[in-house]
Amino acid sequence: MDEFVDFLLSNNGAAFAIALLIFIVTVWLVIKRFIGFVVTIILLVFALVSGFFVANADLVREIIKGLAGRSTPKEQQTLDQLKNQFYKSFEEIKNEFSQQKQEFDAILERAKKEDVAPEKAEPKPAPKPAEK
Repeated sequence: MDEFVDFLLSNNGAAFAIALLIFIVTVWLVIKRFIGFVVTIILLVFALVSGFFVANADLVREIIKGLAGRSTPKEQQTLDQLKNQFYKSFEEIKNEFSQQKQEFDAILERAKKEDVAPEKAEPKPAPKPAEK
């Protein structure tokens, strides 16, 4: 079914020919009195709707692709740009996080070295109680 719809969407002339064929067959059947009034109306409305869809092929194409979950090339290009921007931002954040982690590790190492050094030094005197 998708192949048939894609064929009709890609070939506006074929879709127009089908609509015109339906119209001509309907008129011929009415003249020969093979069909009744209700069937005539249904077929003519179908021919008009087909003609409308041929005239507005771009609109129909967008609606069908939207319903089928497919994206147009313009939409796909926009999605690709957004993905690239997202990945670029993600990499920048990842690099910044890595850099900050390294800086934090360096600070911790310095703090550990400073904590080890006072143990080797003389003990500090206890503070004197405050006088009242």
